[in-house]
Amino acid sequence: VSVLYWMRASRLHTCGLSPAAAELARRLDASRNKKNPKDGARAVKLIDRLKDVQLAGHWAKAVALFDNYPAESRPWRWQSFHYRCLVQVLLEARQAAPLERVWAEMNKRPELALEEECANDCIVLAATGSNEELTKAIVAACEERGFGLKMRAKRALERLEANDWERGLAAVSEQLAKHREAAGEGSSTETPDDIVRAL
Repeated sequence: VSVLYWMRASRLHTCGLSPAAAELARRLDASRNKKNPKDGARAVKLIDRLKDVQLAGHWAKAVALFDNYPAESRPWRWQSFHYRCLVQVLLEARQAAPLERVWAEMNKRPELALEEECANDCIVLAATGSNEELTKAIVAACEERGFGLKMRAKRALERLEANDWERGLAAVSEQLAKHREAAGEGSSTETPDDIVRAL
């Protein structure tokens, strides 16, 4: 039955009907036969194919495949392309929250050949989610492996630093306003840019 789902979903993929194909992926996952671990791999490959037809709306289903079958209990082991596919789906959907769990597993599997492209996508996704700690950890892992940073990753890091700078200035401005009010000088109308010029 699962093979039939796989074939039908592949045809839907060709037609670009991602919602219907995603539903078939769900059925395939639900009908998994534990005696046939290849079914799990087929489900992941299906998601890999579907990412090209805007799977961003179905990113939760992709994450469910990851969460429901952790590495320790899976009858099959994810390879590099499985992780790459999931990261790309999350990146397209701008859903950075699950990345921490995904990266933790990728990073603790030394036998896994982490791909440079995937690592760069992880940096972009972590920076998009303003997760500074995770972003630094991924950058450090890239440096350790001798990976170069792609332009998209460098720009994401620049945006993250710029956001932190803006938040820091806003906090300084807020503190100055509170001090002035406490001193009876009235509320401050200074903007972060005013503070920068004053510095």
